[in-house]
Amino acid sequence: MAVFAYGSASGSPGVTTTVLALGFEWPRPVVVVEADPVAGSAILAGFFRGVVEPTGGLVELMVAQRQDHLAERLPSVLLPIPDSQVKVLPGIQTRAQGAGLESVWSPLLSALRALEDTGTDVLIDAGRLPWAGPLNPLVLGADVVLLATGSSLPAVAPARALAADLADQRPSGAGLLVIGPDRPYSTSEVSKGLGLPAVGRVEWDPRAAAVYSRGEPPARRAERSAFLRSIRATGEAVRDFADAARRPNPHALSIGGVR
Repeated sequence: MAVFAYGSASGSPGVTTTVLALGFEWPRPVVVVEADPVAGSAILAGFFRGVVEPTGGLVELMVAQRQDHLAERLPSVLLPIPDSQVKVLPGIQTRAQGAGLESVWSPLLSALRALEDTGTDVLIDAGRLPWAGPLNPLVLGADVVLLATGSSLPAVAPARALAADLADQRPSGAGLLVIGPDRPYSTSEVSKGLGLPAVGRVEWDPRAAAVYSRGEPPARRAERSAFLRSIRATGEAVRDFADAARRPNPHALSIGGVR
């Protein structure tokens, strides 16, 4: 069992969509955690089209933590996605609720790791990562932290300082996820510019991505789309990267399939 965190520097490079798509293609059961400190569940509003009521999610866990019952409450606040192995922990709903998140991150990480007995992995949608100061304990404690970015200069430029901080805070297990490579810069060019190893790349296909971002029905032959092929390849590469990060010298290993 492993914990994978995904975040971005700015804008909307498609972190939530990518994390949810990865969850659907993951070989084991997964819990997708909406840990974005900005209020509003992107999955409830997008994939579920706003017709599913939140279970309480992080808000309910904040209350449970005050009584030291967070681990006990966690299973009951997870929202299963029908016909999949994915469960979602919905995020906060209002800005005011964000004030209580700091007390939840560390015990939540412990509770998520306890899911190992069920063979479940955890994918964290961390949203926009902070420009200054340390990462929150939930992200910092993940086995792998991936910085997601587009491949244009306006997308890459804001990520430079954050990439440097991430490399400092995470000497191993920190990498790059390029969403929409070759628009116009290649994955290797973005990796070189940011100084992080490129772990995965997700092909640009708004129609295929809309299945996860807006709950649209999949198009014909969706299984053959470049988007889904890249999602599967990225999932495999991320899991390999997690294995490498646990070894004594992970940076001496190359990640195959990413150019």
